[in-house]
Amino acid sequence: MLHAYSIRMNPSIPPRWARVVELFALVYAGSRLFLPGISEQPAVTATLALGMYFVVRTIRLKSAPAPSFFSMPFLVAFFFLVPVSILLSPLSFELLLSGLGMIWFSAALILEITSDTYRETRKDMTGFPDSILLRVLALVLVSTSVGVLVMQRSAKFPILHDLLGSMPGSIPPLGAFVIPAAWIGGVAAVFLPIAVASASVLSPKRIGRIPSSRRSGRAFLACIACVVILLISVSLSQSRTAILAAAGGLAVTGVFSGPKGRVAVGIGIAAMMLLIFLSPDAVLGPFLFAGKSSGLSLETLFTGRTEIWGRAIFAIRDFPWTGLGPASLSSPFLELYPCKFIPATRTMHAHSMPLQTALDIGIPGAVLFASVSLFFFSRLVMLRSCERVSRLERAGFLGTFASLFLFGMAEAFPLASPPFAALGVLYALAYRTVTASSLFPSRSGFLKKVSCYTCIAAAILMCALVFDFLFPAVSPMQGSFRTNICNVRVTRIILNPLHQKGTNGFCDNGRASWWLMGKAFAMNGDTSRRDSCWVSAIRSDPAVIALAYTADPSDRFLAESAYALYPSRANACFWLAEAVAKDEPDRAITLYRAGLRLKPRNGLAWKKLGDLLARSNPREALDAYVQSCLHGDPGANGCFLAGQIAEKLGDITSAIRYFRMSRYLGAHRRADELEILSP
Repeated sequence: MLHAYSIRMNPSIPPRWARVVELFALVYAGSRLFLPGISEQPAVTATLALGMYFVVRTIRLKSAPAPSFFSMPFLVAFFFLVPVSILLSPLSFELLLSGLGMIWFSAALILEITSDTYRETRKDMTGFPDSILLRVLALVLVSTSVGVLVMQRSAKFPILHDLLGSMPGSIPPLGAFVIPAAWIGGVAAVFLPIAVASASVLSPKRIGRIPSSRRSGRAFLACIACVVILLISVSLSQSRTAILAAAGGLAVTGVFSGPKGRVAVGIGIAAMMLLIFLSPDAVLGPFLFAGKSSGLSLETLFTGRTEIWGRAIFAIRDFPWTGLGPASLSSPFLELYPCKFIPATRTMHAHSMPLQTALDIGIPGAVLFASVSLFFFSRLVMLRSCERVSRLERAGFLGTFASLFLFGMAEAFPLASPPFAALGVLYALAYRTVTASSLFPSRSGFLKKVSCYTCIAAAILMCALVFDFLFPAVSPMQGSFRTNICNVRVTRIILNPLHQKGTNGFCDNGRASWWLMGKAFAMNGDTSRRDSCWVSAIRSDPAVIALAYTADPSDRFLAESAYALYPSRANACFWLAEAVAKDEPDRAITLYRAGLRLKPRNGLAWKKLGDLLARSNPREALDAYVQSCLHGDPGANGCFLAGQIAEKLGDITSAIRYFRMSRYLGAHRRADELEILSP
């Protein structure tokens, strides 16, 4: 049955005063959430107030022995890295305050779940789900249901688009709170395995073998409802990453749940392989290439993620120890390191959990995140012989961590975003499961030693950073922390132009990034010094060509300089071709062809070559547009333009085929019209 637990009052806090604080926190949070006009930043104040409620509740209600802060090693390091990143962040105070509110709320949820308030004794050996786990699943059920209504929809799969029809992107009253669909699909994918495992434990066939309560039936129905809602959320999000993560997590859950689960996974894999073999275009085309039926390139498969990852690596190299700071809605790294494939206004994160964590709180934060995930996954694998954690519960958690790993490969939950609170809940549940097992009977033993080592490592890291800042010449890190601080100063000038006091002397010893210094000079209108900095940056690292090309594609001086330094680099050819296209189209065509010989899978370059050739040679332009269609189809233009030229040339059959290959729905409508008109 559901385990009962006893809660006693903390004698060190008067109950009356604690209840007053709790009531005030709830009223304050509600007023900010439902009456946003009271405050200029309702989300910040609401999350702060809700966090205060959870913290006070954790302190006021507890059962012996109380949890120690040092029993959670990841929180020790977490509360060391976040303040350092916030103090040294170049972001505005408003962005940091919003992020801090969300982080506070996430930490309060973790403390609430891991506290002894909800620690229950397992009286049976079946691993019946704890009531806190059921409450979390109920919270996930409500959250994803609301999230589906307010998520930012996109038409990636034609079948789902036809089913949804003219369904609006979000409910009109909540239009200001639109959430990326990938976040909703990601949360659903991460919690789907543990929801399936809980539903399996609570199934009537299994419940008949253990003492059950009258609430067990309702809990089973709630878990089934949660599974259904999560599956619908993953589907409606149309996120390929979320779908893959959900499938992988369920497969891991099935493998670790026993012989029947392994048989089910085998049948599912066999059915998928058979389906792919019978109809590869119908299955792989819409899924892998979002409507494209042929063509394989990284640009198509990852929809611009390779470029975003490259920009994130640039930012991490400039801010390795502090990151850019946790912001609530978006990171400005694409303003500092622009992308050509996806504009900064459409990208809210680095599309990779390790990269995004490093952007938020530095490389130590990314290492911490990976270490915590690996720690819990390894502990859960070791629970094979533990009698207090059931096989299904363990399989559900392992599947959940597998989903998180798969989702984090191509998507991300920023540290200060609402979905990160879901990850905090996941880690807290895993912590409770690990510490409840017989493998770790004493919470003051193994985990406390890990916490001690974590504190020692944090102290050593801080001393090393201080030494590197004060004595960069003799430091083993070669002054990387001082360079990081210099880049922070420069970035503050770039992101806060109203507070500029000139760019002279903003950094000592020339340690700041040449790229960021050039951006700062550009903010002041000093183009000559900007060009000097960027040429120096290109000379030291040819990968900077892509950044400068995106930032100022029409600058002929920089393009000529880059081409003179690196004539064998495709980006240098493309940049110079675009810079001279208006005045010297023949030279631009030659440069585009030279660059495409070096990088033949650049769909955007093929498209621009086609634009130049369309004026004088439509047939060669058609070939260029077809190559653009097969290698990325940027902006859904390559296939569409190829179809238009084929139609003008009278090749209706080819035009229909090219229109069908496009991701643009208007191209599909034109293909339908041509099929009706053609004999």
